[in-house]
Amino acid sequence: QFKYAYESKNPFPLISKKQSSFNLNMAYKLQEKWTNFLNESNKKIGYKTGLTSIDSQKNYNINSPISGVIFDTFKYDNFDTIDLSNYTNPLLEIEIGVYLKSDITRTIYNTTTLKNYIKEVVCVIEIPDINVEQPDDLNVIDLVSINSASKGIIIGESFSKRSASKPFEITLVFNNKVIDTINKDNLLDSQLENLLWLVNHIININGTIKKDNLLITGALNDINIIKKGRYVVNFDDISSIVFQTY
Repeated sequence: QFKYAYESKNPFPLISKKQSSFNLNMAYKLQEKWTNFLNESNKKIGYKTGLTSIDSQKNYNINSPISGVIFDTFKYDNFDTIDLSNYTNPLLEIEIGVYLKSDITRTIYNTTTLKNYIKEVVCVIEIPDINVEQPDDLNVIDLVSINSASKGIIIGESFSKRSASKPFEITLVFNNKVIDTINKDNLLDSQLENLLWLVNHIININGTIKKDNLLITGALNDINIIKKGRYVVNFDDISSIVFQTY
């Protein structure tokens, strides 16, 4: 059914409606099958963390984040123009990602150890797309099954761990108007718990995280629906991501 929906560009069915006994472990098994199929024609470039805020977890009645696989199908560079007709319900998530110094093949027990593995931090905009038959009935099992709505990603500049380990202000500008401002006392440290969860979760499923995998740590902003226009996201005075949508 997923293959049919994907190939015919139709919404995905809700697995929870089809099989009431479906649980979260089964959803991750289905996600693995589904992403293995996608990986035949698209390149896997990393992993995402979703539902990282307490509010989003409450909404989905879960007490941990969720994960998904990132592909290069809708990967954009800074200053790209994005055609929104490829999306059904595109959202804008301001995030950071990290690349590792070496592969990880075992459980990491604390954020201090994890921080030592980080090679560099990268500016990211994720564009998830929830494209399902009955969006109002979507639950966490459905969300995980559809690869946690992973779709578009804009990868900006990378910067050093040290640059990310300080107070940070991120501004979101739409058509020359500031529409959101995010302040973090220490940008990298604020995301390490999410990253630790993601790393150990993927190790648990896959056994290995490759050093060239991009790991993104969840939305820093109140999530917006993407509209047509010009966006600028300023990552303090270190870098910006600029893109146009139509």
